[in-house]
Amino acid sequence: MLKRALALLAIVAVVVAAWGTAGPLGTPVAEADGHSATRTLSATTVEPGGQITVTITASGLGTFGSVTETLPAGFTYVSTTFADGATTSGQDVNFVIFGDDATFSYTVTASDTAGSYSFSGTTRDGNRNELAVGGASSVTVEAAATGHSATRSLSSPTVDAGAPLTVTIAASGLGSFGSVEETLPSGFTYLSTTHGDGATTSGQKVTFVVFGDDATFSYTVTASSAPGSYSITGAVKNDQAESAAVGGSSSVTVASAPTGASATRSLSSSAVQAGEQIVVTISASGLGVFGSVAETIPAGFAYVSSTHEDTAVSGQNLTFTILHSSATFTYTVTAASTDGVYGFSGTVTDDQRRTGAVTGTTAVTVGTGTPPDGGTGGGGGGGGTGPDNNRPPAFSEGARANRAISEGSSSGADVGAAVTALDPNDDDLIYSVGGPDGSSFDIGSASGQITVGSGTDLDHEAQASYSVQVVATDPGGRADTIEITISVINEDEDGSVALSPAAPMVQSDVMAAVSDPDGEVSGETWSWERSADGEEWTAIEGAAGATYEPAASDAGMWLRATAAYSDGHGADKTASGTTEAAVAAIANAGPRFPAAETGERSVPEDASAGTSVGDAVAAPDPDGDALTYTLGGEDAAYFTIDAATGQITTVATLDYETQTTHSVTVTVSDGMDAGGGADGAADDEIAVTISVTDVEEMVTPEPEPEDPGDGDKLPDTGGAAVPAWLLALAAAAAAAAAAGGARMARASARRPGPGA
Repeated sequence: MLKRALALLAIVAVVVAAWGTAGPLGTPVAEADGHSATRTLSATTVEPGGQITVTITASGLGTFGSVTETLPAGFTYVSTTFADGATTSGQDVNFVIFGDDATFSYTVTASDTAGSYSFSGTTRDGNRNELAVGGASSVTVEAAATGHSATRSLSSPTVDAGAPLTVTIAASGLGSFGSVEETLPSGFTYLSTTHGDGATTSGQKVTFVVFGDDATFSYTVTASSAPGSYSITGAVKNDQAESAAVGGSSSVTVASAPTGASATRSLSSSAVQAGEQIVVTISASGLGVFGSVAETIPAGFAYVSSTHEDTAVSGQNLTFTILHSSATFTYTVTAASTDGVYGFSGTVTDDQRRTGAVTGTTAVTVGTGTPPDGGTGGGGGGGGTGPDNNRPPAFSEGARANRAISEGSSSGADVGAAVTALDPNDDDLIYSVGGPDGSSFDIGSASGQITVGSGTDLDHEAQASYSVQVVATDPGGRADTIEITISVINEDEDGSVALSPAAPMVQSDVMAAVSDPDGEVSGETWSWERSADGEEWTAIEGAAGATYEPAASDAGMWLRATAAYSDGHGADKTASGTTEAAVAAIANAGPRFPAAETGERSVPEDASAGTSVGDAVAAPDPDGDALTYTLGGEDAAYFTIDAATGQITTVATLDYETQTTHSVTVTVSDGMDAGGGADGAADDEIAVTISVTDVEEMVTPEPEPEDPGDGDKLPDTGGAAVPAWLLALAAAAAAAAAAGGARMARASARRPGPGA
């Protein structure tokens, strides 16, 4: 019954599967019932690797339906405007539509191979009626007629908000000269380039002039602070001013930025007299295990004290380190001696180094609020509109900006472009740097150029980004503040190999270890070399591990170990290390079991006592000394060993049915230490496994003793003869037992099991 039930379920499964793909079993695909889908293409011709947008308009689907598009070979799906997204399988892109109709588009990257290609697709309505997608289907991939081209590749298709992104351009066929003009997405900022002739920028356009037929270079930008999908576009021109689109990758996704901590500022008074004190209250929360608040007090104000114990003061910058998730504290300042409207600014950082602005009250009025030059105040306040009013400076990049610099850059190196503000009154501005990491950097007070501070070691693996604040202040005390995130660009750094000990000795292990500043070292393979002069090196055959034991022939030689490995930047990394001294010889080199010695031996189970167990387990001695072998291990009692030759022999006959293998240990000593003095310690040892091989054994039955009182004796035929009647009886009994066993097996099969 169970087998019949399983068979029935299998048949049902086949029927259901068939219906799921083509309607009821045996029924052809139904004709479309009033629904349709139409395809339109953004272009019928596209360059190799270029992008094309496909628009689908579907209607009459009923409650729900679907559209499945099959992309041409070599085309790659990129993204869609369809709210519920798409699922892909090979070249098939499937859109499930809930509702009667939908219009959406999707973007693909064309093949790199020129030729004619076709899209195809099907649409299904709620009754599973299927119809081909109509409309445009053909597209031609062809290179620009001019023969020149440029291809773009991105360091990553996804980047964190405000993080750096590297774009590589490969241009060719330009003739004597040409150019590449890239248009950055809104919110992206150009930082730097490896192009020898630099770049010119105008808004979001970055132009590179190329002298020569081809060029490959990269440029770095910082991503927008707003999460979303963005596209980079560009054009390449040859020396005939003929233009073609830059092909390759163009889409980049900016990941959502974490929210981080929060902090609020309040002032004891929003209006004070010159030189009067003001109490500022800070309430911070969401810091995690620890965090900090960095405050920049207005120019001309002076710090007095704070209720917070861990406070650092550097000019106008105050840093409060908080070893809790939240904190509320105050600090006191003395107002400027010049009337005006002044502004406070600050940032809060949590234990994940996520930074946000301190919110709350920022402006305070000193005296009348009108500075001596006739304006209406300092940083943070409003301003008049007349030409004599002192209006505050403003950073053109807004409240936040990004800069980047390569790790390992030396002190004094420029950190990206200068951070400058515009002053409506054309006043000379003074720039200062502060914030959570302000002490790690300097700034040109007149130029706004941030530079690496003295003693700052930029290491991406130790700290990938820094947060600073730049304040621009005019002579009247009015100021503007901008928060700068400085990203440390991860460079591919060289690894190193350390050898221990640095001064090796014959027959003492030398251990090698590889390390790399980029971390994530994996897949190491090793090779070793020797050299008599430290210049010409010869490979050491068979040395392929992280440990090498110098032989007597290595005496006077330097050793070098080389590791091939992968790190955080990828594979194909190598690093080498050399011993600081040549291998030192020793007065006596002890014996060593050769690497080819496996320690595997065998002996038949019927071997008599004193039988040799395979070949001798021998160790050569470089000095030709007489050697002494000893036997140990858990099964040493079954064997003995010739102390002079290392030949193992049996002590007694072994039994395969009792124990198939035996484990022993052989040690060897030449009786001397490395200096040649008497020493009974073992120089080397090897584990030996002895296999007992099975031998076919003859078993002869013993006759039963005669019973003098029994008259029914078996005939004496010279052996234990078995009478025919007894043989027949035994055969009958065996047959009956077999039949009974079969009946029992059938009964057992019919009998229900436990719990049935």
